[in-house]
Amino acid sequence: MSHRHHRAKYRRSRRGERIFGALVRKRKPIRLGDLSDVERLSLIFGQSQGVAELLEFAEGDLLNLIGVDLRDLEAVPGVGPALAAKAYAFLYELGRLKQRVCAEEEREEELS
Repeated sequence: MSHRHHRAKYRRSRRGERIFGALVRKRKPIRLGDLSDVERLSLIFGQSQGVAELLEFAEGDLLNLIGVDLRDLEAVPGVGPALAAKAYAFLYELGRLKQRVCAEEEREEELS
C-alpha cells in the first residue's frame, strides 16, 4: 500500500471517529439529528465518497431505492462497487423492516 493511499484511508477513518466523539462528549454533545443526511449515511456505510450522489439519485429519500437493482446503484456516477453493495444490503434490510412495520399496522387495524 502506498504511503499516499494509507494516509487517505487513515483520514477517512478519523472522520468517523470525530463524529463519534462529538456524539458522546459530555459537554454539548451533538444529536444524530443534527448531522446531515450525508454525514449519517457516511457513518453507516463507512465512507463519504459517493454518498451525496446516492442520495441525489434517491431524490433525497433512500426509501425510493428499495428494490433497485444493484447494477443500477453502481451505475450512479461517483458510486463504486463497494458503496453500491453496502447500499444494496442496507436497502434490503430497510425493505424488510418496512414490510414488518406495514404488517404490524395492518394487524392493529384489524384488531380495532
